[in-house]
Amino acid sequence: MNNGILIGVGGIRFLWFACCLLLLPYRALAALPDPQAHVREVTDQVLEIIRTHRDEFRHDVPALYRAIEKVVVPHFDIETMSRWVLGKYWRRLSAGERERFVRNFEHLLIRTYSTALLEYEDQKIDYLPLRWDGRAERAQVRTRIVPSHGQPIPVDYTLRWKDGEWKVVDVKIDGVSLVANYRSTFGAEIRSRGIEGLLARLEARAREAAGEGGARGAADAGG
Repeated sequence: MNNGILIGVGGIRFLWFACCLLLLPYRALAALPDPQAHVREVTDQVLEIIRTHRDEFRHDVPALYRAIEKVVVPHFDIETMSRWVLGKYWRRLSAGERERFVRNFEHLLIRTYSTALLEYEDQKIDYLPLRWDGRAERAQVRTRIVPSHGQPIPVDYTLRWKDGEWKVVDVKIDGVSLVANYRSTFGAEIRSRGIEGLLARLEARAREAAGEGGARGAADAGG
């Protein structure tokens, strides 16, 4: 008499399936953190910095850039955005050129984002229903900025789960994709001036922006 445990074909398949599940990363079995809560938390941090230091930042713009960079940049996937923005041109760049572009594109995003935030005057931000199924590694957080006068402005964030946290990979403002907009602008510039021409212009603009605080302070003192 055989006292062993006999397992049929169906049982073997079930055990194999169970073993495969044990090998999956934990995050594949559990819901990911709420991306909307993540966007709200970062947005609240940034707006609090603006409210607290608005007057200082108006006279020292580079200080504004540094403050926003510290809070915002860790939550953006700048390299992925850079690849998407350059499209086919990304593959043609050397490692050094890619590093230059990523660095200067990051500075451009910081300046653009910071300038818009400085004009923020306690407008209401509505968070619309989240487009995410609770497990997917991509999500869209939809918001709407409601000014005291005029029409609400939709601002939508596309996020991707990467390295254990949500990262923003695109922003749509009033339906216009930031990535698509820069792709069109940079593509035209590369075709007319080449990649080196684009990199040189971005670097020149970054140098100008770095000097804005001193220039503005001198102008205020002279006035």
